[in-house]
Amino acid sequence: ADVNPGTGEVFAVGGYAPSTATNVTEKWSALIFNNGFELGGLCFWNNTADVYYFVTNPGASIVAGVTDTGNHTDDGSTVIALPFPYQLYDTVFDTVSVGSNGHLTFGVVYDSFNPSCIPVASTSYVIAPYWTDQCTTSCWFTTCSGCGIFTSTSGTAPHRIFNIEYRTVYAGSGALGIPLNYEVRLFEGQVGFEVIYGLINPFTPSPPRNLSVGVERDAGATH
Repeated sequence: ADVNPGTGEVFAVGGYAPSTATNVTEKWSALIFNNGFELGGLCFWNNTADVYYFVTNPGASIVAGVTDTGNHTDDGSTVIALPFPYQLYDTVFDTVSVGSNGHLTFGVVYDSFNPSCIPVASTSYVIAPYWTDQCTTSCWFTTCSGCGIFTSTSGTAPHRIFNIEYRTVYAGSGALGIPLNYEVRLFEGQVGFEVIYGLINPFTPSPPRNLSVGVERDAGATH
């Protein structure tokens, strides 16, 4: 499927499935740059060595989060309990840190507003749906009304889905703020996950910022 920015297409990230996705970087470039971004760098990471892959899946929509994680900050994370154990790479986790800058970290947390390209040296076991300078509260002369990171759980055991919804604004994106809305879904009993993009608005930050999207175990691992 072709990328159609801003329509809520899903980029599903799964493990141990046929690696049939093609033009992965080009698709991400289309998603970001056709939508008007001029960030300092687009850092896409495709974990082919670990059989992780990105594919398009048009038509899905965000499942609204109903539980407020309490993350209303700038450059900060909040630890939350998972409704079921979840395995990322070789480790099973019961908690995860949700970060205001668009990361979901199961290991060592790194809350930098301008991360390097993945693999980032100072963190581990990370899903990065949209890792760049954002706020989940009003910050840098920018209003963030209704922002935060919210969760919900769909389905019944042993087939539940944990939905982690990000409602953010770019840091320093004007008095009203330029909003972003995206979601990570974790699947009970599976190593796969999904990333859903509901609202990706254009913004040219000054000074420039990196945008990292992907998944990493740690800086020393083969991804």
